[in-house]
Amino acid sequence: MKKTTNKLMIAAAFLAVATVASAQTLTADIPFAFRAGGKTMPAGAYRVELAGPIHEIVILRNFEARESALLISNGPEVATKDSKPKAAPSLTFECGAVRCSLVSLWAGFSGPGLSFAHPNLRPNERAQLMEVKLARAAE
Repeated sequence: MKKTTNKLMIAAAFLAVATVASAQTLTADIPFAFRAGGKTMPAGAYRVELAGPIHEIVILRNFEARESALLISNGPEVATKDSKPKAAPSLTFECGAVRCSLVSLWAGFSGPGLSFAHPNLRPNERAQLMEVKLARAAE
């Protein structure tokens, strides 16, 4: 029993190291307040960390405001017939008259982007998509 527990602990440690090693870090300057991960985040400079085996976990950090949010992707971003391939990494926000919400992230590598749960706009609000470019963080 003890031998099995030790093997499981070693396997968990390797998985944790592999997850951290595969993390990617990007930066963004977001010029407006927005909702992400169930909370309101202020405008400012953000560090965007992608973690998890398939980069499905996103950590947003605004060090100046001492705010952070943890997001888990709903899955791949669904492409529409009007969507165009993005050249640069970016965050996409859905904005209404009162608020903006983070709806997707494209990290700039092959494969689909990530989509996130977000509150629906009011029935009479028009949605406007805002895109904020991401840059690779200097490590």
